This record gives sequence, structure tokens and C-alpha cells, in this order.
Amino acid sequence: MNNVLLKAFPSKAGQSLLLPRPARPSHRMRRDLLGDGLHSVVLHDDPHHTRASVKKKLLAVVPDMCEPEAQEITNRTHRTGQCIVRTVEAELARAYYEGLREQMLTCTVEPPLS
Repeated sequence: MNNVLLKAFPSKAGQSLLLPRPARPSHRMRRDLLGDGLHSVVLHDDPHHTRASVKKKLLAVVPDMCEPEAQEITNRTHRTGQCIVRTVEAELARAYYEGLREQMLTCTVEPPLS
């Protein structure tokens, strides 16, 4: 784990409590995982995008995604650090991954997590 500032919370003594955050995920797609079968496209939180822009980018990349779903994925990613966008066949996972990366979002392709 990296000791990167996740959030600063005031303590009773008026000092900030720093919570550790795991290292950022690799920006590369794990090609060894893209055999046959299902794969999860996972969106990771980053400090460079607003929630509104992430939602807009999700809607642009994933054609069957509705606005409430994009909002929920965006909020969950912000709260927890990551969220599954879709669990789909390898070819479609690659397309979503590449589309999200073109939008400058941090994402990975993983074995099915759901």
C-alpha cells in the first residue's frame, strides 16, 4: 500500500488523520486475461475528472448505458475507488477499455469480479 493522502479527517485533537490508499492501477490492459469468456471493465477513481465529466464520458463510450446507471457508477467509483462498468465478452471488454482510455479515464480489464 502507498501512503498517499486519501482524505484528511479532523481528529479530536484538531489534527488530520491520513488514510492510506492502494497504488494506482496499471493503465495497461492485461492482455493475458483476454482469452475467451467474460471480463470485467473496472473504472478507477482519479483526481483529474469531475463527476459530471465522468458520467458524460461513460454515456459516450457505453451505448446501452442510461443516465441513472452512469451516475451510480460515477458515484460508486468516487466513494469506493473503483466500480465495475460492465462484465462482458473479451472483445467488447477490449472495446470499452479502449474507449474509456481514449476519454482519459483510468480503467482496467480484470477477470469477472461480479
